[in-house]
Amino acid sequence: MKLFYFHDPVGNFGDDMNTWIWDALLPGWREWRDDTTLIGIGTILNTQLELPEGRKLVMGSGTGYGHVPDLTPADMWDVRAVRGPLSAERLGLPERLGIVDPAMMLPRLEEFADCETTHQPPVLDPHYSNATR
Repeated sequence: MKLFYFHDPVGNFGDDMNTWIWDALLPGWREWRDDTTLIGIGTILNTQLELPEGRKLVMGSGTGYGHVPDLTPADMWDVRAVRGPLSAERLGLPERLGIVDPAMMLPRLEEFADCETTHQPPVLDPHYSNATR
């Protein structure tokens, strides 16, 4: 399986998580289907990015910007989850598919199981477009 995500030349933590988080969440996914592209973390279900041709497996992406893609033909789209109910609504999908951004699974990964949790103030995670400001 191939991977599709937004790649910012200066880096973007959230989008770049795609390169390793799926190995923990979906072990073996790279060997599943050569004709399918995994579309995961990111606001990438829109017409501002050129989505790959062929079959797509959507696992938590959001819609966000621009117009939503046409999910036809249906046999080319396997939508298991989108970022939230607004993304599901915009795509004409059942509300139950609007789950959460897959990045929220990070604390559940084995390598982070022993991390001490603290009660610190919230952290601001700026949008990638604000990184240079």
